[in-house]
Amino acid sequence: PEKIIAFVRPKSETHVIGRYFDCAQNVEYGTPIRGPEYDIIPDQYMVDPETEATFGFSYQAEKRVSVWLSDHHQALQARIDSIHPDTINEVHGFTMNNSRAIVRRSSDQNPGEWSQFDIESEHEILIGKERPWINPEESASTESIVFPNREGIPIHALVTQPPQKVEEKKLLVMVHGGPRARDYWGWDSEAQYFAALGYTVLKVNYRGSSEYGLDYSPNEHLKAIKASIVDVADGVRWALDQGYASKDKVAIYGSSFGGHVALRCAAEYPDLFACVIGYAGVYDWVKEMDREFKDEPIYWKLKLHTYYGDYDNEKALWREACIYSMLTLLV
Repeated sequence: PEKIIAFVRPKSETHVIGRYFDCAQNVEYGTPIRGPEYDIIPDQYMVDPETEATFGFSYQAEKRVSVWLSDHHQALQARIDSIHPDTINEVHGFTMNNSRAIVRRSSDQNPGEWSQFDIESEHEILIGKERPWINPEESASTESIVFPNREGIPIHALVTQPPQKVEEKKLLVMVHGGPRARDYWGWDSEAQYFAALGYTVLKVNYRGSSEYGLDYSPNEHLKAIKASIVDVADGVRWALDQGYASKDKVAIYGSSFGGHVALRCAAEYPDLFACVIGYAGVYDWVKEMDREFKDEPIYWKLKLHTYYGDYDNEKALWREACIYSMLTLLV
């Protein structure tokens, strides 16, 4: 326990990295864990249930990445990935005699299946399937793409296309909330549903989305509000240029922060959308934040300087960010 991995963003860098640290010796050792585009932020840990020893962790990059702390486990992960290169392969545990690994495999077309992987023979025994009524061969595929916005900045996104040929090309833009969140490559039941109805589904990880480093994912909420509108609108234009839909067949939908982005995009660029849906969105930032300050003063103080800057002296800027202000200008 005196040896740890500290996940930090060094002052001179924009991304969170993992650093090996020996607390007993008070020294850093080994090679830091880095990702060229993504923050190293673990969200799952592989731990021995009896000894509580940590085997490794995983984090989200373009796809989920497993980091093992021993050469043995790293080699096992590499073998499984070589056998199943098109899926995310997660080792969740081992049998009592350590002869078999318990593996969950999933992908954009496969919601998940579990198996016992014989470490010596590489023979697999299926344990069970998640959503067994889903046929992966009939599911839509999702592609991770990058497009340039109007400023030439590469913007990350996901495109899910209908599994069958459609006569009428339609686009549904689904905007995630947050903004400190993002959409991940993998099984997505909502995208699958709409793709089955004949829509191409576009999910834009606009600037402000998490885990892309401080330049792409700034803490400042106002920056994310402005950048998200630009990036989502430019994503729609990119999709139209790619022929994913006709110009009059684009809908946009979002909830929470995504609801604000959806309505604001439609208000600023009405020529791009035939339909806009905002669900439980934040449309009046000043009203929402004043309520939060009143009802949750401790929580508010913790968030204020990290995300909201000099809010008390910048309310005019927040009012400009409100969807109501935009609609008033349009009227």
